[in-house]
Amino acid sequence: MDIGIFGGTFNPVHHGHLIVAEQIREWFGLSRISFVPSAIPPHKDGPILEGHYRLRMVKLATESNPYFYDCALEVNRGGSSYTIDTVMELKSDLGAEHIFYFILGTDAFKDITSWKDYRHLLQNVRFIVISRPGAKIDSVLRDLSSLLDDPDLKLVWKIINTQEISKGIQPHEADIFFVPVPQIDISSSDIRQMIQTGRSIRYQVPDAVRTYIETNRLYSGQDK
Repeated sequence: MDIGIFGGTFNPVHHGHLIVAEQIREWFGLSRISFVPSAIPPHKDGPILEGHYRLRMVKLATESNPYFYDCALEVNRGGSSYTIDTVMELKSDLGAEHIFYFILGTDAFKDITSWKDYRHLLQNVRFIVISRPGAKIDSVLRDLSSLLDDPDLKLVWKIINTQEISKGIQPHEADIFFVPVPQIDISSSDIRQMIQTGRSIRYQVPDAVRTYIETNRLYSGQDK
């Protein structure tokens, strides 16, 4: 199987996450995508909602899609969440014979050299890097040129254009794919602010997630 790993804080998970994941799954012919909420993200500052709440919201958001799975590895492990630990554990649990793809945005990928054991990570999982505002693919390539051209790593990277998407992506022809996706103007930070100011988040998140947030008074300053 070709398996996608979609990591993040998911604070909270929203329709933008789901739309992008479904497009990537279809374009790359992935057999499944595991959504992995982090426990404590080492590259983000500030308070974050407890992991069990975020994990439950991911479960509610993904349970209607047979290709999507919620993954509790990082929440259960606790402490700082490192992608290399998660990738190696998933490969052990699901079988190293499968091909694994880690899905992330250009804004996160541009900092890949600051990640724990990043060279080992690049040799153990393929990357699908989705375009995001504020982090252009050409600038990421320029900033990471020494890494991408490292003769010891021998990475093969490819920029996917819209024409290739329509013809079908060949998922095994590169180690790193840069893929443009439609910009969906939904963000977790905006959703949290909307809740704090009493505005509706209907249609920003799945209904089951909205009900869960309201029932548990999450992000309102009155969390249980």
